[in-house]
Amino acid sequence: MGAGHGTTAQGLSALPEHGRRHGRPAFAQFDNDRRFHGPHRHPDTLGRVVRLCLQAGVTPVFAPPAEHGLQNLVESFNHLWRAKVWERFEHPHRRALAARRRRFVEALIARRAAQRERTPPRRSWPRNWEFDPQGLLRGRVVFVRRTDEQGRLSLLGHCWPVAAGWPHRRVRAEVDLDEHCLRCYRLRRREPLDQPLLATLADRFPRRAVQD
Repeated sequence: MGAGHGTTAQGLSALPEHGRRHGRPAFAQFDNDRRFHGPHRHPDTLGRVVRLCLQAGVTPVFAPPAEHGLQNLVESFNHLWRAKVWERFEHPHRRALAARRRRFVEALIARRAAQRERTPPRRSWPRNWEFDPQGLLRGRVVFVRRTDEQGRLSLLGHCWPVAAGWPHRRVRAEVDLDEHCLRCYRLRRREPLDQPLLATLADRFPRRAVQD
C-alpha cells in the first residue's frame, strides 16, 4: 500500500472498507511513509495503521526504504495512482476524489483477477469489528531492512546486534509481539526462498503501544 495523498485517518477508514469488500489477506505490504509506519517518537512505538492490521489478524510488512525489489510493488502502485488519478483529473472536493479512487481500485482489481486466483483465498473481515487504538497487541510485524557495516540493525528506536558476518545485507526482521522477541532471517536475491535464521533477540515489546 502506497502513501498516495491521504491521511492516517483516511487509511484507518479505507482499510476495513476494502477488507469487507475484497476479503482479509494474511499479509499487507506498506511503504515506509510515517502515515503507515508511525512517527516513532518513542522506542517500540507502532503506528495506528499497524495496530489496526494486527487487531484484524493481518500481518503488516514494510518493504526496505529507498530500494528496488520488494519495494517495487508499492512504488508501481504509487506511480499508477499518480498517473491515472491524481495528475489526470481535477477533483473539486474529497468526495469526488474518493469516488474516483474507488473506481480506480475496482478496475485494478478486475484487471488483476487472474493473478489473485493463484493466491490463497482471503478470509472474511471479522463481524462487528471495531478498532481500538489502545487495544492489546498480538501477532507479528515484518520489516525488510539492511544491516550496517557491523551487521547491526536499526529498528524501532534500537540498534540490534544481528550478525557481524552479515554486513550491509538484507534481513527479514519479525517483531513477535506474543513471544516478545525479534527474529532476523537472512535474505538473498539468488535464493529468495532460503531464509535461515540469523538471530533471535529478546525484548519486552509493549503489548499496548504508545498512541501516535
